[in-house]
Amino acid sequence: PYTARIAELAVGLGVRSRLHMTGLVSQRCLHDLYTQAAVHVYPAPEEDYGMGIVEAMAHGLPVVAWRSAGPAGIVEHEATGLLVAPGDQDGFNAAIARLLEHPGLSERLGQAGRRLVADRLSEAGHLSLLERELQAALKEQTGLRRRGWGWLRLAVQAAAGLVLLAVWAHLAPLAQVAARAR
Repeated sequence: PYTARIAELAVGLGVRSRLHMTGLVSQRCLHDLYTQAAVHVYPAPEEDYGMGIVEAMAHGLPVVAWRSAGPAGIVEHEATGLLVAPGDQDGFNAAIARLLEHPGLSERLGQAGRRLVADRLSEAGHLSLLERELQAALKEQTGLRRRGWGWLRLAVQAAAGLVLLAVWAHLAPLAQVAARAR
């Protein structure tokens, strides 16, 4: 029903011939679509995380999204993409047009997004963060033992490490996405 409504809307706007509705696609096809795109437009207003945003950024695409929920925590406005105030449809349209009309800006934001994913959201980035946290825990362990709270700090840091590993395990396909995008 939703897909049919989108198709009807496209007909009413006179753009149906320019709209490609793919349905569910394979990972390989998704990779091809990302590499052919100029901008990743993310119109979901209340997405918790936005894995599509991370995948698009791993492919070097600039992102246009609402400045709310998950996208606001992933996209850095004017650094990896453009964030628009929720509900500002004119601003959203203008952000898309701006990236399409300024390929240099699109390239800069897209490459910054690719670096952000590689540095902070990839397997290597998560392992590096985990290593830094564990090293910090070891440094502080001696001082905390003197105060009798060393066991608590170590337990909290171990739990944080497990959370990071769980996040990494969820994002593990990003390594494959980033490798294909290069």
